[in-house]
Amino acid sequence: MKDLWEGFSDYFGAGKIIHRHRLWRWLIAPGILSLLYFPVLIWLGWNYLGAEAQYLRDHWMPGFLQHPAFVWIVTIALSIGLAYLGFIVYRNVIMICYAPVLSYVSERVESAITPQKAGGRNQASMWDGARRAVLMSVISLGLSIVSFAVCLLLLLVPVVGGFLMACLLPLSQMLLAGHGFVDPTLERKGYDVRASFRFARQNKLRLIGCGSGFTLLTLIPIVGWFIAPGWGIVAGTRTAVERLAEEN
Repeated sequence: MKDLWEGFSDYFGAGKIIHRHRLWRWLIAPGILSLLYFPVLIWLGWNYLGAEAQYLRDHWMPGFLQHPAFVWIVTIALSIGLAYLGFIVYRNVIMICYAPVLSYVSERVESAITPQKAGGRNQASMWDGARRAVLMSVISLGLSIVSFAVCLLLLLVPVVGGFLMACLLPLSQMLLAGHGFVDPTLERKGYDVRASFRFARQNKLRLIGCGSGFTLLTLIPIVGWFIAPGWGIVAGTRTAVERLAEEN
């Protein structure tokens, strides 16, 4: 529980670091992308889910289920599915779009919270960091979809399956979110992809705590959507720096 709380509490100091070191200008872009993402997702759901539910009722459901009430049931089910898929894609889309400067922002945050110089990067290494961020986001997206599929299979287990899904699904997404925010720091420290996942496995509770802060922020409309990506980057850098210092 201590590691969970430490990962979550990294968000408390994120705002101070951003304000004190004037990092807002680097965090506006992901904030704007985040603000645009959710309205577009809601618009897609509002305009297309009803028609999809109607199509499923007319072409796939047996006659005794073709009642208008079932259209609403199917629409609700599709809405839940779209909301979840939209959420797991959300963070990865933001990270991919923000990849060119993600490593630089992580370096600025590390310089702000440690007395030692984090180490400058030339343009080539910054592009290496951008490619790494895109790669990790794609891997994280794939793992998110796999975990979603596995958790759906758990529903086949009566009673216990639903409980396990309700517990494991959010925890897996929090872990992947936390890992995504600490990886830019690990990449600058020379961790390859395999070593990065090993670090995540060894510090899973701390990373779940970090990911939980991001998840809770995204539940706050407008303000939370805007600050969640930037605060996640800052909190993830704090998590990585502190854990690496403890290991050394």
